[in-house]
Order: sequence, then structure tokens, then C-alpha cells
Amino acid sequence: MSKFKINIGKPDPSESEMAQYKNFDYVYKPYQESQTGSSYGRYLNGSTPKFLSILIGTTVILIGSYLINKLMTPKVEQPVQIETTITTPFVNPPIENVNVAFQEFEVDVVQGGTFTYLSGSKITIPVNAFINGNGNPILGKVTMKYREFHDHAEIFASGITMEYDSAGLVSDFESAGMMEIIAFQNNTPVYIAKNKKVDIEMISNNNESRFNLYYLDTSQRKWVYKGKDQIIQRPEDRMDIAQELPQSVLKESDIELPLPIQIPIINEPIKPKTKNKNRFTFIFQVDPKAFPEIAVYDSVEWEYADVGDNFDPQGLYDITWQDVKLIKQEDNTYIVQLTHKNRKESHKVFPVYSGKDLEKAESKYKLKYKEYLKALDKKEELEKQRKEEYEKKRADIEEKEKERIAYLKKQAELRRQQVKWANAQTTMVSTVSRVFSIMTFGTWNCDSRVQRPQGIKVTASFKTINNEKLTLTNVYLIDKKINAIFPIHEIFSFNPNAENYIVGLVYPNKLAYFSPKDFDRIDGYKLKKVGLNNFTFTMHTTEKPISSVDEIKEIIGKL
Repeated sequence: MSKFKINIGKPDPSESEMAQYKNFDYVYKPYQESQTGSSYGRYLNGSTPKFLSILIGTTVILIGSYLINKLMTPKVEQPVQIETTITTPFVNPPIENVNVAFQEFEVDVVQGGTFTYLSGSKITIPVNAFINGNGNPILGKVTMKYREFHDHAEIFASGITMEYDSAGLVSDFESAGMMEIIAFQNNTPVYIAKNKKVDIEMISNNNESRFNLYYLDTSQRKWVYKGKDQIIQRPEDRMDIAQELPQSVLKESDIELPLPIQIPIINEPIKPKTKNKNRFTFIFQVDPKAFPEIAVYDSVEWEYADVGDNFDPQGLYDITWQDVKLIKQEDNTYIVQLTHKNRKESHKVFPVYSGKDLEKAESKYKLKYKEYLKALDKKEELEKQRKEEYEKKRADIEEKEKERIAYLKKQAELRRQQVKWANAQTTMVSTVSRVFSIMTFGTWNCDSRVQRPQGIKVTASFKTINNEKLTLTNVYLIDKKINAIFPIHEIFSFNPNAENYIVGLVYPNKLAYFSPKDFDRIDGYKLKKVGLNNFTFTMHTTEKPISSVDEIKEIIGKL
């Protein structure tokens, strides 16, 4: 009889079952629990327990059984299961469409240049500094986008984490200025070429040297230390607020809207009219250039259209007229104007023909009329073409005008922000530029690591002033004197001697806040300095949704 019983038809063990028996601690634990006073060290010091050899034999049986079952059991295809993980974006602005706006500027790749941000910061781009995603140099113009974050409101709205993880030790950043720069060509990202760098002179409110330079690596989801920046003193007139916009932009479009090109008028030939023998006619020469419709015919006579009872044709011949003018009317009749000293006469006349002259005139008329119709068709086609060209030019000019107006509006808004930013900095101790070079586009921060506030520790909950439970997201504790925002979880600590306030988001876009004065009132609760306190913060909330970073600044500024 076989020493071992092998069940050939038994189903394959599951992955969890196999993992279970590959875990030494799993099979050893029951034995360890049955032996009082035993320890791993007892056996690691030399003696080998008897049960270990039994365990090895059992493991061989299990593996052998599994292999035989695997070989003799028909293979059944199992559906492929794909696990998907939805990851929150590393940079996740808390309020949709509320963020610090980028300032755009255009760079000619072969020229490079230095550009000034609304705060007065300078960005210097070297020549031939860009490559595409394939690593190939690019030419033409590149659109740069640049923005800065200098205060609590801007950092809060950005959604950029200020937590720094160094070997598992998490701390927070106090910022002396943070900026983001990206670049595109035809809406496609471009990158800084190898051995090239972009120089940044970022204005800062803090002149202390304790700050380091960090780059936000969004792929690794962490800040990366990049060394130190250089501090240079800024002149008092650091921002040329009164700088005029380029004259080429301020003036109206230099492309004037042309008038449609006029096609020469084509005169319709006048159909010859038979002479009326009962009416008075006369003959005089006309200028063929002035009256081409008449000049094509020979032997034209002029017949009076209006003759009253007092009309005396002989009287016309008794006077030597000083001036004779012929004026064409819309109905293909003419007015003849006769002038002698102070005497002026006007008579309505029309050309007439008789005899063989009439036959010749009618024959010429037929030919001329055919030519007229052809010329008319050609004229209409040309007019249509010219009109389309005109409309296209007008559309192009209108588009350029829209772009010009949009540019002026953007510059006006940037100028407004520049003045506002300058006015907000009037109370700072000193203004410096923090100078550094980057070889990668993205977010860069001049930071100093700070310890999270200590003092009173609380388990926090939140409610409205109407005592309704309040659920907040993106909640931060902020000390007015430190340019840092400390994320609040259920348990956190605060320094009762600091000028604290709390700001958070009531989904989706209302702001909740707990002011420094509210913190001052907490003293009455006599929270213990050691141990954990349960505390419910009564939050103020905005009535209207937040629609801009300026609104956040205004609210925070009044706390």
C-alpha cells in the first residue's frame, strides 16, 4: 500500500490556500502557542525542533499533490480581471475654475528674451531653448505661461500640496514664493533642451536665507530638493507700473478696411429710334468719350421731345449760343442746355435716325447688344469674386481687431493686478528677488520646512452657526505670521498664542472660516494643555459661491 494518499481529481488549491501554506509563520504559530515559554530564539540558537521535519514532509506532500493535479486536470481559461485604481490628481485645486491665472507671453525660439511678470519677476529664455516630445529642436514661436503664488489664498486655491516627505518624516513648507511655468507650441507641450536653462528672478517678500529650492515632481507625487536660490535686493521701483503698453498695440489696426473694387460701368447701347417727321430735329456733334452709346452710330439727329405752342425753332438759330451741354437722363433721353449771356434754355431731346442711317444703326445695335450681354455677365462674375475677396479681407481684419481688443483687455487686467499686488506689499519689511535656474518646466518653490503647530490637541468636528453639522474638505490651519497652510485632519494641534484661523471648503464652492477672534474665545473653554480635547468649531460660511482668488483674499484679509 502506498505510504501517501494522492487525490488525483481534487480541484486546484486557490492562490490564497497556496500562499497560506507558503507562510512559515502560519504553520508555526499553532505549535508556538501550544508551547509555553517558547520563542524563536530558542531554536535559532542551535536545536532543531522535531515538528520542523514533519512540516517539511507535509509541505512536500502538498506541493506534489498540487503538481499532479495541475498536470492531469484539464486547463480551463479564466476570465482576465483588471484592477483599476482611481487616483486623485496630485495637484487638485479645491474650487473649480478658481485659481491664480497664468500670464502668457510669446517667445521667438531663435531670439529668446527676457519677460516681466505682473509682480515684477523676470523670466529669461535663452536662444534655441526648446525641444518637442521626441527630443527634436523646434523653431518658430512658443507660448509661455507663468504664474506665482505668494500668500495663503493663492496657495489654498492652487491645490498644490505643501507637505514634504523626507524618508517618511512628513513636515510642511513655509513658502518665500512659489511659481509655475509651462510652454506650448500649437497647443502641444514643449520642453527645455538639454544643456539649456531658464533663469528666474522671482520677487519675494522674505529676505531670509533659510529657504531652499524644491521642484514638484508630479509623477513621483512629491517635492524634490534642488539646492539653494540666490537672494538679490530689489530696487524700490521694482515694478514699472506706469509703463505704457506698446504703441503698436494701442493704435487702431494698421490694416485699413478697403472699399470694394468698383467694376467700370458698362453702358447699355441705346436702341435706335425712328425719326418723327412732324417734330423738330437738329444736328450737332457730341464727344464720343462722353457719350460712347451715341458715338457708335453715324448720322444721328436730335429730336425735340417737348414742343409747346410757343416753341419757335427758328429762334434757336437766330442766337449764337456760347455754350451747349448734353446731359443723359436715366430713361435714355437727354437734356440739351443752351447758354447765351444771361439767357439759359433747357430742352428734352433724344437721338433719332432715318433711312439707311436707321438700318445701319439697327445692325450695329444688335452686335453691340450681344457684346453688352457678354460684358454684363463677365462684370457680374468679377463683382462676385471681388465681393468674396472683400468679405474675406474684412473678416480677417475684424478678427485681428478682436485679438487686439482682447490683448488690450488682458493687459489692462494684468496692469490692474500689478497695481493691486504692489499695493498689497507696502507693509513688507523688504523686497528681494530669489534667483535660480530651471531645466524642467513645472512648479518650483522657495521653501523652508516648518514644524506643525503644537500646544493644544483637539479632535475636531465642525458645525454651522445654526448648530447644523458641517462637512468640510480642504481644511487648513493657518498662522497669519507664517506663509504656510497646515492641513487639518480629525485630530490636530494649534498654538493658542498664535494668530490662527481655519479655512475650508463647503462642497462645492463655498468657503468656511474660523477667525482669530473665534480662536480667542476658545480660551473660555479652558482646554487642557496635555492630552486630547474634543472640540466643535462653529464655522462662518460665505453666502455666495467663491468665483475668484480675489474673493478668497478679501475674506481672509478681513479675518
